Amino acid sequence: LTTIIEILKPYFKNINRKKALDLGCLVGRASFELAKDFDEVLGIDFSANLINVGVKLKLYDNLIYKSKNQNSIFEEKRVSLKDLNLDDIKEKVSFMQGDPSNLKDVYKDFDLIFCSNLIERVSNPLKVLQDIQHRINNNGLLIFLSPIAFIEENNLKENLNNFESLEIINVSSDSQINILKKKS
Repeated sequence: LTTIIEILKPYFKNINRKKALDLGCLVGRASFELAKDFDEVLGIDFSANLINVGVKLKLYDNLIYKSKNQNSIFEEKRVSLKDLNLDDIKEKVSFMQGDPSNLKDVYKDFDLIFCSNLIERVSNPLKVLQDIQHRINNNGLLIFLSPIAFIEENNLKENLNNFESLEIINVSSDSQINILKKKS
C-alpha cells in the first residue's frame, strides 16, 4: 500500500487535504500513510479485530505478531510506527468499526475517500458507491483499487455520475486504481 499511496500523491496537490476516509481500512496501514498528506484520517472497517491492530499501533511502541513462513512454521515478528517513519503522524489517525454498506450520517465532508479492495468484498457494491458519493466534498477524490474484471462486470463507474474520471492506473495484470474527482 505504501507504493500505491506514493502513486496517488500527485493527485492530492489539487484538492483540500483536511479530511480523508480509508474505507475498508483493514489494519490501518494506508490510513497512517494518508496521514502524511491529510490533517485528519479516519479508518473504518467492518472487522473490529482488524481495526484493533491500528489502534494498538497508535498506543504501543511495538506490536508483536506471528506469521507463517513458507515452511508453515510460525515466526514471531514485530512492527512499530517508528520503524515505518509514521510515529510523528499517528495522532492524525483514528479508527472506527463500521459497515461500509450502512455508514452513520456523521461520516461526511471528506476531501478523499480511499477504498482498497473493498468494493468487491461488500454484498451490495452499488449501494456503497452511491452512498459514499454524498460523503465527499466537491472537487474531492474517490479512489478505489479493485480487480479490473469486477469493475467492468458490474458497470460500477456508470453509476458515478457526479464524478469525472481522472485516471485509471493498472497496477497488475488484474488490478487497477480508479481515480475519480467529484464535480462541483
